[in-house]
Amino acid sequence: TVIDFSTANLVEKLYKINYKFEADYNPVTCIPVSSGYRLEEGNKSWSDKTEYYHDNFYLISENHGMMLLSEDVRDIVSAIFYLRTIDWDNYQLNDTVSYEMYFREKETFPLKLVYKGKEFVGSEYGEISCVKLQPLSDPGKLFNGKSTVNMWVSDDENRIPIRISVDVLIGSFKFDLVDYENIKLPYPCN
Repeated sequence: TVIDFSTANLVEKLYKINYKFEADYNPVTCIPVSSGYRLEEGNKSWSDKTEYYHDNFYLISENHGMMLLSEDVRDIVSAIFYLRTIDWDNYQLNDTVSYEMYFREKETFPLKLVYKGKEFVGSEYGEISCVKLQPLSDPGKLFNGKSTVNMWVSDDENRIPIRISVDVLIGSFKFDLVDYENIKLPYPCN
């Protein structure tokens, strides 16, 4: 599975961003088998590839070598796909979902997703009913400690990411769904 975020239009001329995440994961547990990423921001770039050995509680990163694990961890892609398995109708405002993440560091870190209710989000495919989530992590691990991140996942059988917004010191970035394939229901499906 591949998830690709990039800037467009005027923003690209000011500050180009391209994030590409790939992963193979168990379709039942959404636990990664392998993952990789390439991040480009302006003239800087970062990349890594990781193999996960959950039965033996370790992973191997091209950048950081072998790392012992105390529990199953997720990468960006498997974390997003795990969200697709949750029945959000059983959650109250500000309830949380937590799990361990591995991304760019020599250690894993906790990620907490705060349920912020349901909202309609305008998209190329019409107004889509979504679950709003706010990811929280230790500063510098996944998001800058001064950034606010919100994510909207469709509130239907597809449960796909529709929008991610990141508020930063100089403004905000918004990543919207622009293409999809092989989903359960056609859009819009409200």
